[in-house]
Amino acid sequence: MSEQDRARPPRTGATGAAGTDEPLADADARPAVGPDAAETAVRPDAAQTAVEPDTAQTAVEPHATQTAAGPHAAQTAAGPDTARPAAVAVAGTGADGSASASPEEDATDLPRLLGVVLALTIAACFALMALVVPYQNIALRNIPVGVAGEGAMVSQFQQVLDQVQPGAFDVTTYANADELRAATKDREVYGGFAVDDTSANAVTASGGSGAVAQVLSSLGSSFGASVEDVAPAAKADPSSYGLQVAATIAVLAALAGGVVLARVAPRRPREQLVGMLTLAVVLGLALSGVLQAVGTVDGGFLTVAAAAALAVLAVGVTAIGVTALAGVAGAALFLLVIVVPGMSLSGLSSAPEMLPSGWGALGQFLPQGAFGSLVKSLAFFGGGGALRPLLVLVGWLVVGALLVWLAAARTRSASRRRAVEAEIAALESDADESGTADGDMSGGVAARTPGATEPGSDDGPRPAR
Repeated sequence: MSEQDRARPPRTGATGAAGTDEPLADADARPAVGPDAAETAVRPDAAQTAVEPDTAQTAVEPHATQTAAGPHAAQTAAGPDTARPAAVAVAGTGADGSASASPEEDATDLPRLLGVVLALTIAACFALMALVVPYQNIALRNIPVGVAGEGAMVSQFQQVLDQVQPGAFDVTTYANADELRAATKDREVYGGFAVDDTSANAVTASGGSGAVAQVLSSLGSSFGASVEDVAPAAKADPSSYGLQVAATIAVLAALAGGVVLARVAPRRPREQLVGMLTLAVVLGLALSGVLQAVGTVDGGFLTVAAAAALAVLAVGVTAIGVTALAGVAGAALFLLVIVVPGMSLSGLSSAPEMLPSGWGALGQFLPQGAFGSLVKSLAFFGGGGALRPLLVLVGWLVVGALLVWLAAARTRSASRRRAVEAEIAALESDADESGTADGDMSGGVAARTPGATEPGSDDGPRPAR
């Protein structure tokens, strides 16, 4: 090596030995002289300075890329709340989870509200008429009675009855007194008269109707006939007023129990029916015990309890179904249309036939009328005439069970529909998120600095030689 080369100061990667800050690029731009100069131009330190990993990382920094198109950025642009509009619409809730109602829904609810108000008003007016009108017009109207005896005597006695009480009796003729007694015990007639050439006998059944029995007894006494009561009522309550009260309390308690069970255990029909069956058994036993204690009925504790339990079960199951389908408004309509009118239309303290035409017949198809008639048949007539009220109560029970089944079917259908809608919304949301992520990734790749490479790549820019 010549002395001129030895006198030349050595160079480093970025700064000369003399402490100057002259960049290597300026030194590399000078003409290379000698082997040492060529080695300096392509020294590893110099190449590392040109493509410093930190510098390259600055161009394509992973965090910088994530900032441009990372998961958090994608979530900010199209986060869960904005990427799932279908799910929000299906749930019907706002961003805070509270129920939301659009103006269209409010406009739709207004006619429904007016309809409920109108229906309740009409039902209340009907209940008022059913309570007042029958008691304003109680009279003897086509009371079923029988007359037993020979043809001539029967015809004469019918004429006498028509003259004494025109239109009061619907007379059926029987061959003898035994047939008349049997018909009375079967509750085909309220009683009647057995006449012959020498005597007359009045047959009554105060257990069926104390008011009608009193009328027949008075007529028989006026004719000089003896009176025979084949189905006497309880002496402590000859008018059966206690039975009318018990029927009303049973139906009201069943209605209240049905509404409570429908609200406490919604969409659980099995629990509702079990609860109502328990209430029916307990309340039936309690009512029968009270009726025995106050003297309204004598004996037949278990049969009266069974009748009361059936009535409570029938009304309660119907109330559960109505409440499940129509809510509290439906229960209110049931109260006004069925329960309240039944208080007066049952005819338990008089006779259904003594009510205005049509009202009494309607009352026998309502729960109170059927319950009272069934209890009278079991307690005073040995089961005679029990079939019709029994079928009425069973009919109410079947109707109630059908309503409960319809409510459960509607609930299952709505649940399946919501599940399908939620699944569709989730699939659409996943598809939207996937598309958003792909788009953000493509934008991040396109936004990379030209000529820059990711860390660890061997394809970076080479230093000038």
